[in-house]
Amino acid sequence: MNRRSLVSTHSRWREGHSERRSGHSRRIESSADLERKFFEYDRRVVSGVLRALQDSIREGALQLEMVADEHMFDQSLSARISGTSRRLDRILHNLDDVLSEVARASGYPDILVRTPSQRSRMGQALNGRS
Repeated sequence: MNRRSLVSTHSRWREGHSERRSGHSRRIESSADLERKFFEYDRRVVSGVLRALQDSIREGALQLEMVADEHMFDQSLSARISGTSRRLDRILHNLDDVLSEVARASGYPDILVRTPSQRSRMGQALNGRS
């Protein structure tokens, strides 16, 4: 019995077949383009985390200030709660500054990657050994 493949010899399903689409050439991205995309993705992630943290801190500070204003506890504890709320407000301002710096960042820093042997030699030099 002669067996023939169900896939014809001119089929795009046969092994080794490559189909090129006219007018749809693949664009090879440069490493700089990829680095920019990765950086922008990382920036969005970090910004989102900072905003979520700000929202949580803002809500907590507001709740603590309401508790302090209602004098649910004795005067010293209410004052301490109010102070904590003010400290959280200062943290919010610091996070605003960090978020602004993240927005102004232009790319990954240039870092020198050292091999383990280079790190070992540097550590020995820092410890006064040659």
